[in-house]
Amino acid sequence: MEEMQTSDPINKLGPDYSINPPEFAEFFNICSKRRIAVKTFLLDQSVFSGIGNWMSDEILHLARIHPEQPVNTIPEALAQCLYDGIIDVCSITAETEANTTKFPRHWLMLHRWGKARSKKEVQKTADGKIVDFLTVGGRTGCYIPELQVLFKPEVSDTDDIKSEPQDSKPKRRKVKQERKESKDSKEVKIETEEPLKLSEEQKLSISKFSYKPEPEN
Repeated sequence: MEEMQTSDPINKLGPDYSINPPEFAEFFNICSKRRIAVKTFLLDQSVFSGIGNWMSDEILHLARIHPEQPVNTIPEALAQCLYDGIIDVCSITAETEANTTKFPRHWLMLHRWGKARSKKEVQKTADGKIVDFLTVGGRTGCYIPELQVLFKPEVSDTDDIKSEPQDSKPKRRKVKQERKESKDSKEVKIETEEPLKLSEEQKLSISKFSYKPEPEN
């Protein structure tokens, strides 16, 4: 067994989070260095051993994270939800031997297959939330738009944006401020730049829907 684990390509696999997950600090350090979409990140077998397409969807659903969210923009509190979700999904899947009849009833896995059966009907969870589908990194998965919100990181006034690589610069929107000097004067428009920030609705979504295992009835 030891010889097998040290041979190629087994020795290139990441840790199995159902058996021996790394400490959260190590996990968060890895996240902070990756700029790819979080769904693509979860499918990287050199980082996570054994996580497949549907499992990545389940993990992101439990953590309330949008599949396209860049990994390095996920705040620490939400990264903790992601970490807990990875351990739970991997552990439960291993314990039940991937028997879907034994999965928790609130799992997204139990509602994802309707897309193949009917394209006319809108797929919904048991509590009526719409299940949508999107392709990230060549893999099509599902998520719940109401719960999994794609947000942009806040940029403080002290951030040295010029020192960052070109591809990491946050997009900025122009805000037009209108000023009238007098009734007869022409309207003067001043363009200023304001950093994109996480909206109050998005902050509420994260705080409200952070990962919490639902008890079985």
